[in-house]
Amino acid sequence: MARPPSAAVVGQAERGTPTTLRLVKDLGKAALDASGLPYRTRLYMTRRGFKPSNHVLYDLDHNDVSEYVPDNLWSALCRTNGPLGIHILSSKLLFHLTFEAELQLAELHGHVSQGRFTPRHGCTPDQDADLAALVKARGALILKPVNGQKGKRVHLLAPSDDGAIEVDGSAKAVPEFTAWLRRQDSLLVHTRVEQTGYASAIYPGSANTVRIVTVTDARGPFVLCAGHRFGRPSSAHVDNFAAGGLLCGIDLATGALSRGASLPRSGQRGLEWHDSHPETGAPIAGRIVPGFFELVDVLLATCRRHPYLAYVGWDVVMTDTGPVVLEANYGSGLQLQLHGGFLRDDRFARFVEQAGRAIQADGPAAAA
Repeated sequence: MARPPSAAVVGQAERGTPTTLRLVKDLGKAALDASGLPYRTRLYMTRRGFKPSNHVLYDLDHNDVSEYVPDNLWSALCRTNGPLGIHILSSKLLFHLTFEAELQLAELHGHVSQGRFTPRHGCTPDQDADLAALVKARGALILKPVNGQKGKRVHLLAPSDDGAIEVDGSAKAVPEFTAWLRRQDSLLVHTRVEQTGYASAIYPGSANTVRIVTVTDARGPFVLCAGHRFGRPSSAHVDNFAAGGLLCGIDLATGALSRGASLPRSGQRGLEWHDSHPETGAPIAGRIVPGFFELVDVLLATCRRHPYLAYVGWDVVMTDTGPVVLEANYGSGLQLQLHGGFLRDDRFARFVEQAGRAIQADGPAAAA
């Protein structure tokens, strides 16, 4: 059974703020919230440290709120990685350079800065840093921000049969592509990872990633939860849940997928649940993720070598040659709680409680 440290820890996070002032702030936040929920519900969630919309995400009409980590503790969880961990994981370039000798990563070709592409190893005097030529020579490439979240500013480049370059499916002649590139900044250029059969069969239009959340406490690393995201036409070429994709849980004991959840459509009040992909019809629920346990072993071994990685969300594409790690997030979001509150895990509940105590030690400003 879950322990309910959340209320106590939230109290620690808010300690130092006068009760009346805190109440006034919460009343205002609830009034301004645009979730469309009844005001009483919005206020209740705000007072507990949650975004009001998470009342729907976690189905709190039927679940116990004390089993869920509140949103106002998310920053404390992020800080458990320490300054070094945050610095490494907040930059996708630094992450790649740190872990490329230990993990299978997507090939890094270079970066785009202030509208210009620079190959990773630079150019000789007789070479031209030509991204269009690289796309034509190497096939599909992914551009993604050095610092970014939720699939924003991710672009898919691909060669077109007529010599043009496709950007997110829209063909651009080379001069038009060059003009588009001049408007881009702070992007990494990677080879597009080819996912293995089951992921492509469920939805071929995006790289469908496994998210594994690892936690390292005094006893060592463990896996808190795992999920799998799948794209949909509404999410374009990314699989992000917030962009319209599906979010499934993965059973840690069996490696099997749960039903997939998608955000409510306009006019609906609850999540939509899918046993099969709504567009492709491919079955999801109960499907085993091949190589899941081998991936878990790899990530736990990595955390043992890097014990500062205290709370990390790893994004991985399963391929025919093994798992390819796309990135690691020092602030793994709390959305996977839609498949079950994290505080049901007693070990993680103690970890959260310690993080809350750190807020108290650092003072009220740390809880902002």
